[in-house]
Amino acid sequence: MELFSVKENPIGGRIPHTLGHLKSLKELYFGGCSLSGTIPDSLYNLSLLTYISLSDNRLTGSIHTTIGGMLPRLVFLQLWGNQLTGPLPQSISNCSKLSYFQVFENKFSGKLTIGFSKLRDIYYINLRDNLFGSNEPDEMKFIDSLKNCTGLLKLELGNCNFQGVIPWSIDGNQLHGDLPTSIGNLISLETLSFGGQIPDAMGNLSSLTKLDLSSNMLEGVIPSSLGNCQHLLDLYIDDNRLNGKIPTKLLQLSSLSITLNLSKNNLFGSLPTEVGDLKMLTTLDLSYNNLSGFIPTSLGDCGSLLRLSLKGNLFQGTIPSSLRSLKGLLELDISNNNLSGQIPKFLELLKLERLNLSYNDLEGEIPMVGVFANKRAFSVIGNSRLCGGIVELKLPKCKKTKKYAKKLPLFVIFILIASMLFTIICLAYVCCELIKGNWREPLAPVPHWVPIIPPRKGYDAGKIPPLDTARIWAMPAFLHFPDWPKDRRQQVPQKDG
Repeated sequence: MELFSVKENPIGGRIPHTLGHLKSLKELYFGGCSLSGTIPDSLYNLSLLTYISLSDNRLTGSIHTTIGGMLPRLVFLQLWGNQLTGPLPQSISNCSKLSYFQVFENKFSGKLTIGFSKLRDIYYINLRDNLFGSNEPDEMKFIDSLKNCTGLLKLELGNCNFQGVIPWSIDGNQLHGDLPTSIGNLISLETLSFGGQIPDAMGNLSSLTKLDLSSNMLEGVIPSSLGNCQHLLDLYIDDNRLNGKIPTKLLQLSSLSITLNLSKNNLFGSLPTEVGDLKMLTTLDLSYNNLSGFIPTSLGDCGSLLRLSLKGNLFQGTIPSSLRSLKGLLELDISNNNLSGQIPKFLELLKLERLNLSYNDLEGEIPMVGVFANKRAFSVIGNSRLCGGIVELKLPKCKKTKKYAKKLPLFVIFILIASMLFTIICLAYVCCELIKGNWREPLAPVPHWVPIIPPRKGYDAGKIPPLDTARIWAMPAFLHFPDWPKDRRQQVPQKDG
């Protein structure tokens, strides 16, 4: 038998000693079987073994110190997710064909003495979440040997309790020092979890897809050479002591499509407009730095953003309207800045699940639609000039600043309409009468200033007495004098001179 596999079966119990009788065995898979106890010594007698997987069990005890001499053909060693203790044997260095080494989430301790320079075929190393550390000055000497592992794709040494001054500083430990320039030799490396001062040679890692340098005491500036890592998808440099400005070349790295986390540092200056080139990025975290100036409008070009955090900086001005283009944005945190102006209405149209605008200098009315309809989904505390919003906020109502025209009472409108209708009816009636010819010309009223001349004795109707022409011009044209001849009634005297 060359292959024995019972993986992902909760058989429980211990690994049987009788496995040592299977001398032809090359592959052994016991992953996820709820096994307990120690690894039997008889297993190390299977010198033809190339693949061993004992992961995700409850195994205890330590690894045999001569494993490298007894299993020289080992290619794949997977022991993660157990409770194994003691130091990792130095003899592992003799497993010259080892390419996959995964022992994370155990309780390994002591000084790490493996010489990785002999493991030229190794491409995956994961030692994170263990209890390594001896407090010796050279306890990290093994790091120097990694420069010969040019085929290494993934290296994780985080949360291992390393201490002291070392050539490299490892993520999640209490180390300081500088990353050596020889790291640039690992041209095939895809994932790196380390700390220290970042050398320019880091830009030589052209195959790097994930770089995690978080939670250390990194100092200095972010090298612009990181912009040469054309396959980088994930970058974490948060929780360090980095200073300087954000290099524009880093923001032009279009391959970044998962996370760019530069939070909790001492970065200063404005946020370059080149941030808009990160069109595929889903998470951008620049919180808790000393960035200042205006939030660039180009940020609206990052159309794939799901999470954006700029909190704890010195940004000023208004919230740019270009952020309305971030249609898929779920989380936005721009709290603890110096932003002013009103809350843009477009924020209520986005698909936001969480919004934090607190501790700025915003003013005006709080919207009530979208994320603003759920008190637990947003925060606006620390903005003393805000008003309105949902009742749960208990803020004062906003004062109306617009002057609206007074509306006319209903009865006045009715009277006006009735008057207009009556006028129209009267005009229509007059027109009809004129058309029928039934309209009688009324006698013109005699003005009070026109003297009425009584007829004299011997009045000759054929002779018109002389009249003051000025008065006649002032009389109405159809003044009716019944004693005048009918044919003269229409005569208008000619004005002299």
